[in-house]
Formats: sequence, C-alpha cells, structure tokens
Amino acid sequence: MHVISDYINAIPDLNRTEKARLNYIISCIIYEGSKLLLFFLFFCCIHKLDGFLYSLIILLPLRFISGGLHFKHYISCLVFSFMYFYLVNVVLMPFKFPLFISIIILSVCAVTNFIIGPITSDSRPQLTKEIINKGKLNIFIATCYELILTFLFFDTAISTVGFWTIVLHTLQLIIANFRKKRGELHVQTT
Repeated sequence: MHVISDYINAIPDLNRTEKARLNYIISCIIYEGSKLLLFFLFFCCIHKLDGFLYSLIILLPLRFISGGLHFKHYISCLVFSFMYFYLVNVVLMPFKFPLFISIIILSVCAVTNFIIGPITSDSRPQLTKEIINKGKLNIFIATCYELILTFLFFDTAISTVGFWTIVLHTLQLIIANFRKKRGELHVQTT
C-alpha cells in the first residue's frame, strides 16, 4: 500500500485533498477486493457460492445506504465480515421460519432500519438532516424490496439466505447505533 500511496503523493497535478481521496479510493478497492476474493474462494470450496453471492447482493445496498459497524483495522473487518457471511450461509441456513413469521420479522427489520437511519463511520463527517431523512427512506425501501424478494422466493433455499442477511444487518445497525450513542455520551460527559 505504501508504494501506491508514495506514487500518488508524487503526482504534481493533484492537490492534497485529491491525493487523499485517491489514496482512500484505491485502498478501499484493494482491501474490499481482497476480502471478496478470499470469501469467494472459501464459499466456492464449501459449495455455498450461490448463497454467498445472493447474500452479498442483498447486503451491498443495505450496507451502502445505511452503513453499520465499522472497524479501524483490516483484520478485524475481515474477521467480522467473514463471520457475518459464514453465519448467514452455514450456521443459520437450516433455520427457516414459516412465511407469516418471516414477513413479520422482516417488517420489523424495515421499520427498525428506518428508525435508526444511516450510521456512518466516526472518521466521516456528520450527515445533514436532509441526507439522514433521504437515507432513512432509502433503507426502508431497500429492506421492503428485499422482503418482497424473500416472499417471492420463499420456497427456495436462497430466501433463507436473504432473510438472515437482512436480520443480521438490522442487528448490526442496532449495535452500531448503541456504540455511536455511547461514544456521543462519553464525549459529552468528558
């Protein structure tokens, strides 16, 4: 990473902000790409690639719109992400609720995601009220859309993957919200 960073910092046509932004984008591509490659290989080896890809397709819009838990180090992020996908595709896969209960749980997830709203990393600037409201609506729409997909594909194994992906993402948002509130409380009391 340092070689790429040094190369970008040596480009005279970019100002400091542009260099920092380019460094950030490239590091995200490398880190996220390496995680995805490792996960792709692992789930392919255990014959769960279709479930992994479906959970990734479900998770990406949710995560992009609403955020979630953020980690400062690559290894902790890698381990958490791996455990997330492993839980969804291996551990929780056999547990399927009846359709009626699944729809109720996913509806609660949609409302919870709307209430909590976007959770950003501490290293990113605070969101404006307008962006928060737009994010709340978008996450509600995305969760409802995925609820409909789960309903339509309910008789397939893939619906269980979608169900648990949404439920775990909602739990992740709840935890991230508590962590953020606890951090804000700590800052106010010190």
